[in-house]
Amino acid sequence: MTRRLTARIAVLAVTGALALAVAAVPASAAEGFLLLSGRAVEDPRGCYDVYGHEEIRNLTDENVLVFDDRDCEGELVQVIGPDGVGDDLALDEGRSAFVA
Repeated sequence: MTRRLTARIAVLAVTGALALAVAAVPASAAEGFLLLSGRAVEDPRGCYDVYGHEEIRNLTDENVLVFDDRDCEGELVQVIGPDGVGDDLALDEGRSAFVA
């Protein structure tokens, strides 16, 4: 419980700065791959729905924002940096991922 609360507080702390980054998304896609339980998306850009308990692995050069609702709406659950993997919170609650 404490781990989840701490993770949520940390995510909320960076939400404002990331919201500005998301609003200024460049026209080009991220370079690399977004892996959603083995499903690879090359040079991803935008929002991808996650279909239940999928591991999210960010092998791009950009941040991936994980949301608790489809279509990259709802609460921001986690930010996965370049070459990062979503933790249990993203696995349990993540329903969509946005490549910034």
